[in-house]
Amino acid sequence: MIQWFILSLYRFRKRLKLAKEYGAVGHVLARLMDKDGNEVTFPNHYPIAAPLEALREADWSIGIVASKKKALATLAAIKGGYINCLIADESLALELLKLTK
Repeated sequence: MIQWFILSLYRFRKRLKLAKEYGAVGHVLARLMDKDGNEVTFPNHYPIAAPLEALREADWSIGIVASKKKALATLAAIKGGYINCLIADESLALELLKLTK
């Protein structure tokens, strides 16, 4: 069991590093996006999820985010038009204000 966990963690970190190399700052619906909200694709990444365009067309697309560590990803989701209503904690809200000044 421990070996499986270690191997899984190794693979996760390797994919995370690759995603960052391709410019990803976060994800929505398992789809990666860059700082401007554009979808980021890279080899062997095939999410099984609705396309991001579906979020742009929805009347309500609510993002619930906590932690200022997620500010870049949250801002990317806003820029991409994937969320039109945001519920955030204070630390994230303050960081978003800093990033948009």
